[in-house]
Amino acid sequence: MEYGIKFYLAIIPIVLINLGLVIWSVIDWSKRSKFKLITKNVWLIIILFIQFVGPILYLLMGRDNDGD
Repeated sequence: MEYGIKFYLAIIPIVLINLGLVIWSVIDWSKRSKFKLITKNVWLIIILFIQFVGPILYLLMGRDNDGD
């Protein structure tokens, strides 16, 4: 029983960081009209379905920095 509690206490920060990255990425995605490398809809699929890595890829590589 104690192992389960320690596991959940260790995993909660990871889940919250992932959730924050996904929310930040989706909000940014919805406000932009120009994207690098691939289309807008493909970036949304990557953000939502490739957890933890998808939002980081989008934030680092997908945004077109034109001030949009």
